[in-house]
Amino acid sequence: MHLKTRMQDSLKDLSKSSKKWSGMLSRSVGGMRRGFSSSENLLQHRRIDHLVMQGKRCDAVCDSSGAVDAFRTAIALRPDDPELLVSLAKSLSDRIFEKDIFNNLPLARAICLEAAEISRRAITLKPCHAEAHLCLGAALGRLAMWSDNREKVDLSRAIKDECEEAIRLDAVNDLAMHVLGRYEHQMAGLGRIVRTLVRVVYGGALAPGTLQEAENLFRRAIAIRPRRLIHRVELGKLLIDRGRKDEALIELELAVTLPREDINSEHERADAQELLKKHWGKVAVIPTFEDPPPTPPLRMPRRSADRSRVSLDALDQPGKST
Repeated sequence: MHLKTRMQDSLKDLSKSSKKWSGMLSRSVGGMRRGFSSSENLLQHRRIDHLVMQGKRCDAVCDSSGAVDAFRTAIALRPDDPELLVSLAKSLSDRIFEKDIFNNLPLARAICLEAAEISRRAITLKPCHAEAHLCLGAALGRLAMWSDNREKVDLSRAIKDECEEAIRLDAVNDLAMHVLGRYEHQMAGLGRIVRTLVRVVYGGALAPGTLQEAENLFRRAIAIRPRRLIHRVELGKLLIDRGRKDEALIELELAVTLPREDINSEHERADAQELLKKHWGKVAVIPTFEDPPPTPPLRMPRRSADRSRVSLDALDQPGKST
């Protein structure tokens, strides 16, 4: 009888120990999983932040191709981030001015179309994203450079609508005003055939652009960002077209001294240099610009290894709690 009682007590103790071990093992493994998951998320966030830093630096030093690579890699890690999509669309669109792309009509069109599609994805994810609407308008505006008259007319309404929506969402979006100003300037210079197409397709719903409206938009953009070079160069071009060369000279001479922003500012700076030489015989002195420092290397978090070690130690010491 005593032997039977002792055996029963031993079995109860064994059952209790087994349950204790099982609970500790479950908690430890669960903690390890949470630790691994948390560390993986942290590492992914760091990778994406690092890629964004790389992309922005490439953009600042006029390396649009490098910016595209960085933002594409970031989007592969986080495909539904509208901010990343907008950054990629902008960098892609900027690439069209590279010589090997600019002189290759099919490639230039393909890049503009991809930039437009990426912008639409960003708008689908975040309809109130002003920069996404701006990027779509800009991509379509650049696509028009390689379009026939009929396609130009078809694109014109979308360009205007997207830029106006960007301004509606962000009343101080100077870049949207800039793109809309260029649209007005170009529409004002349409030939008779294209103007007839506009009237046939849209009737009175899409009025031809005017030089006065273009000037108003460029001046609004300058009032918001007076040191943004591209606004002043485009205003200078428009003032030349309007026969107001004295005013244009002031804008262009100031523009060539303004800071470098990205590849767009440098294309516009080159235009300003050419115009100053052509119309006034002036050779512009271009300032030198210091590149931003290299992107620091990505640092790997050490926390994941520490958490794993704590969880494993708990299995070896069942009498201690972690």
